[in-house]
This record gives sequence, C-alpha cells and structure tokens, in this order.
Amino acid sequence: MKRTRLVVIGPVPPPRHGVTISTALVLSNPLLRERFDVIHLDTSDRRGRENIGAWDFANVRGGLAALARLVSLLRRGRGIVYLPISQSAPGFLRDSLFILAAGMRRGWRVAVHLRGSELHDFYSAASRPLRFWIRLTVARVDSLAVMGESVRHAVRDLVPPSRIAVVPNGTSDPG
Repeated sequence: MKRTRLVVIGPVPPPRHGVTISTALVLSNPLLRERFDVIHLDTSDRRGRENIGAWDFANVRGGLAALARLVSLLRRGRGIVYLPISQSAPGFLRDSLFILAAGMRRGWRVAVHLRGSELHDFYSAASRPLRFWIRLTVARVDSLAVMGESVRHAVRDLVPPSRIAVVPNGTSDPG
C-alpha cells in the first residue's frame, strides 16, 4: 500500500536551537516514518544563529532555492507539507511562499506548527499590507498546531478553532 507523502520543511542542527531540534525530532520519529513517506526539504543555514531572520542575500537566495525545490516536489503526487511557522517578517514571508505554493496545489494539504506565542503580536504590529498577506497565507493552512491551550490566543483572530490543534511540547531536554 502506498504511503502518503509528508514533506517536512525546516532546518536541522547545527547550529542548535529550538526549530532545528524540533525538525530533527520530527524527522527521526519512527511513527511518522511508518505511516508516511517522509521527505525533508532542508532550510538549514550553517552560518550561525546571528543570521536567523536576517535580511541578507544568502537568506533570500536560500529561501528561493528551497521554494524551487518544494515546487519540484509538489509536481509529483499529493500529500502533506509540514513546517514550523515564523513569527517575524523575514521568516514569515519566506514561510508564506512555501504555504502558498503547497496550498494552491491540488491534492496537497498544509500543516504548520507555531512554536511560540508571538504571532498575534506580530500580526497586530504589522502594516496593513503585511496583515493582508498574513491573512491570505493563513487561509491556505489546513491545520495549525500550537504548543498548548494557553497559546490559542495567538491565532484566535486568524484561524477558525476547528483548524487549531494543541500539540504540547513533548521535546525532551536535548542536553
């Protein structure tokens, strides 16, 4: 029996930080590997933590290259695209391209994971055009995971409750 394709978008260590560790844990999960045909679209930036979320040529080039790889993967079959969603303008704009590319393809579903509670503040402080873009992007998301019941507030104005899943942080201490 053919398994559903699961494209996991995200960085892996090094450097070590929350999102790289989370992505590595998702990729090594034996239950996901049994149920899905897992494909990793690596967005790692080996230059170091100081480059995370920076507006620089290497980040833009890396984001566009990852988008091109995703579009190529989406041409074949159907499945699910999963990614942690950023809560800052540079990261969210990159992630929005992944979400929109997958969300507009027939047969592909999009699941995002909000690893924090700043999305509401980011949205509230954004310019009117960016708020429009955020709403347009989030409308293409089939499921949005938050880290706990107390984080639902971060997306309450953007996502219907039926599309919000609470996934408690089950990450063990990486040390």
